[in-house]
Amino acid sequence: MEKFSPLLGLGLVLLSGCATPLNEQLTHLQKATVCCKHYNEINYEKLNLPDAKKVEFKPESPAFNFESGKSFFAAYQLPPFSGPYNVTLHAYPSAGMGDSTTLRPKILLLDEAFNVTRQIDESNAHIRNSAGKVVMDFFVNKSDRKDYYIILHTIPNRENSGITSKVYSPVIIPIGTVVVPIDGKESSRTTYYSPMGILELRLSPYKPNVVGQEPY
Repeated sequence: MEKFSPLLGLGLVLLSGCATPLNEQLTHLQKATVCCKHYNEINYEKLNLPDAKKVEFKPESPAFNFESGKSFFAAYQLPPFSGPYNVTLHAYPSAGMGDSTTLRPKILLLDEAFNVTRQIDESNAHIRNSAGKVVMDFFVNKSDRKDYYIILHTIPNRENSGITSKVYSPVIIPIGTVVVPIDGKESSRTTYYSPMGILELRLSPYKPNVVGQEPY
């Protein structure tokens, strides 16, 4: 997945010295204790409409062996269906992790009997990527009213995959009080998917789009 990000060379500061390296994050996940074996053994926090929740995946977070692999997770009970609503998930690195890693989120929706009804990821959700931040959007409609629980987790990084960006770094010189770009260099940079970071979940009643606004 590729995007173009023009950035000033002097303004691009990598925080790798303060970041938690990817291999260290993977080790934390590998050592994390699995909370339970079945979805019905998980504790689900109730959500309202509208609502917003923020959770950080860290070494102390609960873990579960999902079909896609082991992951930290957060679990919630959806509000009773009274009309269509939008679900938005923001995923981004924790403070101090720098901008070399980000989360690759996946969402499971379950019915009241804890059967998986839907799986939401980059293949079937509206996705936006920007500066290491991943945003996913999807709707809960009348046909989805059987969705009763929602589980947030991540897809394991088994192949050093991530988001590749084109970064432009200009060569600049000061002329008096003015900084003038005289040349530039374009390079590729990968933000790798990691198991640790922050997820923000937002539920909001459906509202028709206004002309000129972004669809989500």
